Amino acid sequence: MIDAKRAARAAMSYFQEMGAETGHPPVNVSLEEVERSKDGRSWLITLGYYEDSASAVFSALSKRYKVFQVDAASGEVLSMKIRPVG
Repeated sequence: MIDAKRAARAAMSYFQEMGAETGHPPVNVSLEEVERSKDGRSWLITLGYYEDSASAVFSALSKRYKVFQVDAASGEVLSMKIRPVG
């Protein structure tokens, strides 16, 4: 069983790797929320970030959020979803 810190590190690492592969790495990534799932089998990790793109420079930079589901037993990232704001 992994703790919240390891789950957050797994989510952060996964997010950085995905950004590097797509050529659009996130900048100023921050840990926003940590929550255990209702069934206790996974951690829900919310990361906040700004996109590193030319269009973001000319527009008002708005913070975006992603939620990662991390398996509490193995530490594997199971999903990455956009978290709507509002």
